[in-house]
Amino acid sequence: TRLIVDLSGCHPTKKPHPASLCNALNDALGGRLAVSAVSTTRSGNLILHASAPACSAQALAAHRSLVWSTISPLLGITDLAEPPMYPADPWHKVVFHRVPLMQPGALPSDRDFIREVAKRNQLPGTQYRIGNVRFLLERDKAPREEVTVRVDFIEQEDARRFLRDGIFLFGSHCRATRYKPRS
Repeated sequence: TRLIVDLSGCHPTKKPHPASLCNALNDALGGRLAVSAVSTTRSGNLILHASAPACSAQALAAHRSLVWSTISPLLGITDLAEPPMYPADPWHKVVFHRVPLMQPGALPSDRDFIREVAKRNQLPGTQYRIGNVRFLLERDKAPREEVTVRVDFIEQEDARRFLRDGIFLFGSHCRATRYKPRS
């Protein structure tokens, strides 16, 4: 199981090796709980992989103050209160088609894309409701004016809304479909 540490409201000044974070957390937890790995999402959030079966994301979340006081100095973050932490539920993946680019071939950053979703679609707290953004590009294609984007929503209701209504992005209405992984 995984615990997300939502760092969207800050900018770490250090990027420690995952093993350093993992070892520091395991030392701080004192053997009561254990973290197998630490990874980073494209949007910059941390994912703490709990060592199953002895540990769960919920058990780690119960020690959120200890988790934050352990990792914040390693990340070089000294001025931020404890950020949101939540167990990683299954993502609700939606694909948006024909998303226009401001300049052909110039993809927006994940943060800019998330801001655009919030701005055009009245989705408050968007940075806490979107897990990942992935631009689905074909290899060896010339720069495009439109792209397809997969967005992983944390809340199923957000995914359902956009599947039903589509989404407004960069001045256009874009069609939405449920993501189907390639087999």
